[in-house]
Amino acid sequence: MKTLPFHRPTSSALTAGFISLLAALATSHVHAERISQVYIFGDSSSDVGSGPNGLPRPTNAGRMWGEVIGDTLGHPSTAARIVTIDGAGTITGTLNGGNNYAVSGATVSPFPGSVSFADEIAFFTQDKTRFGRNDLIFTWLGSNDITTSFFDGVPFSRELFVNTYLENITSLRQRGARNIVAIVEPAKLLPIQWTLDASGGLITTDLLGVLSDEIAASNNALNPRLTQAGVYLVDVNKLAEDVRLNLGKYGFLFGTDNYITVDDATAFPNDGNVFANGHYSTAMHAVIADYVMAQLRARDQFTSVLTQSMFTFQQETDGWAQTNTLSSFLESDSFGKIHQREAGTWKTQAGLTGRSSTESDNGGTDTNLVTGQGGGYVAGNVAMSNDWLLGGRFSYTKSDGRFGDGLSSNKREGQYGSLDQSTAMLSLYSVNRLNSSAYLNAMVSYGATSYDEINRRASLGSVATEQIQGDTTGDFMSASVGGGYEIPLGDWTITPNASVSYERISIDGYSERQDVLALAYGDADYNALRGSLGVRAQLTGGVSKLRPFFGLNVSRDFIGDDITVKVGPDRASVVDYTTERPNRTLGTASVGATYILTDNLVLGSTLTFGGTLDGDRSTYIGLSLDVGYRF
Repeated sequence: MKTLPFHRPTSSALTAGFISLLAALATSHVHAERISQVYIFGDSSSDVGSGPNGLPRPTNAGRMWGEVIGDTLGHPSTAARIVTIDGAGTITGTLNGGNNYAVSGATVSPFPGSVSFADEIAFFTQDKTRFGRNDLIFTWLGSNDITTSFFDGVPFSRELFVNTYLENITSLRQRGARNIVAIVEPAKLLPIQWTLDASGGLITTDLLGVLSDEIAASNNALNPRLTQAGVYLVDVNKLAEDVRLNLGKYGFLFGTDNYITVDDATAFPNDGNVFANGHYSTAMHAVIADYVMAQLRARDQFTSVLTQSMFTFQQETDGWAQTNTLSSFLESDSFGKIHQREAGTWKTQAGLTGRSSTESDNGGTDTNLVTGQGGGYVAGNVAMSNDWLLGGRFSYTKSDGRFGDGLSSNKREGQYGSLDQSTAMLSLYSVNRLNSSAYLNAMVSYGATSYDEINRRASLGSVATEQIQGDTTGDFMSASVGGGYEIPLGDWTITPNASVSYERISIDGYSERQDVLALAYGDADYNALRGSLGVRAQLTGGVSKLRPFFGLNVSRDFIGDDITVKVGPDRASVVDYTTERPNRTLGTASVGATYILTDNLVLGSTLTFGGTLDGDRSTYIGLSLDVGYRF
């Protein structure tokens, strides 16, 4: 029996508001932590010191994969319990204060005298009761069920194994687990020589082959069911196969550890061995940790591609919508005097644009996406009457970005990869003058974007570096209505304005080119319903060929649900990955001027910068150079 213990604005007010917003944008770096804790359930492949009956750590003094990942994510992995099992099979777990519940020898199904997956969950329930919303939970166990059955002389039931594993996943869900990651058990990269030696002849090469085949068959039976249960699979089996076939690529010299005995409890350096003391060596654990991190990072990178693209589109539409005011009904003569525009006249405009933007870490995996963008636009509008104006704008931009803070030797690829993107967008808009001071405007936009190349890079251990590529397409659409009211203030006109817009961006699913790092991605959507408040100040009085302006705008996304992308090791194993909406409140400041050359020709320039005021920090700065012609 097992027991488990335990008023009208003034110029000074506007200036103060402008300075306040600039200060907020310069200092705000509110980071929404995506991972609040890391928990691990498993066997000796994950045990970091539970010490069942005095057994040493599987990699002795060397770091396990979970410890490497825990340190990387800022949540060190330490043993949750110190476990003892007496002669009657009674399991006792003494509190140790950690978050790693893996125990050497653990099985999925219950076996006499061994810790089961359910036992580890029971320990967690006694310690913590429930998982936090943003906790990350790993599971890695299964091969001991097969070997234990063999040594106990009990037939291994694959169906019982799969059903029990899923029951435990359900148990984790019932305790609030949302983000569960299962490590796929390697089938062929096994400590072959040590297993043969240590068994005293009980295990032969043929029997080891049977074990390998059964692990593979169990994976084939279990993995689709885990996908159906929404568990994200990290296919370490694919990594293990690549290591087995390409030892030198990862810095290994030997695929066996036949010179090491089971009783040797010393720490082994990276001496070129995949295995040490019947388990993966410290060097191999480092490779595994990097591989797992690359998979986790890929999910956050795809989320960043989605949210950064939405952020870029929002800046594009916001910047143009802010100019659609009653000033659209004005024109200047060559002496710099402003007067009303005649019905039937056209205005055209063209310009060059540049923008640099940064989206900070979206999941604790250092996926910072820094993007540079350049392009141009053409636009035109016609005064249908003294009170109605219709117009359109077409823009095309090319951008490239890099993931991570570091740069590779070619100075273009990011530490964790890069992104090339081209985008075309068409906007149609109208402005209606209600009276001499008030107006309404409306705009619809559609954009098509091509992600010409999405690169992911990862170091695997101290030697291997992998790079994988993919490409896909996406589109954006939005509709907005708004209005404003002009307030004279000397030669300046102050225009408070407000708008509401619905926006949607979609990215098509795709598969990366075949490689040990390759993943598949499902269709991803991001919807926003934003309300915006702003103010624009413009010099409209007097006689001046130089007409400066500035504006402030804050918008809030009223949709509060999470953002979901779909990622998996292949198309059949794509599952939802959900993160909190990263940037619901945006702030923008712009300053610029137009210069009147002739009655019909105007030059202009606008500098815009802004960013998120909550969630993960996203910032941008943009510059446009414009020329306008009236006829």
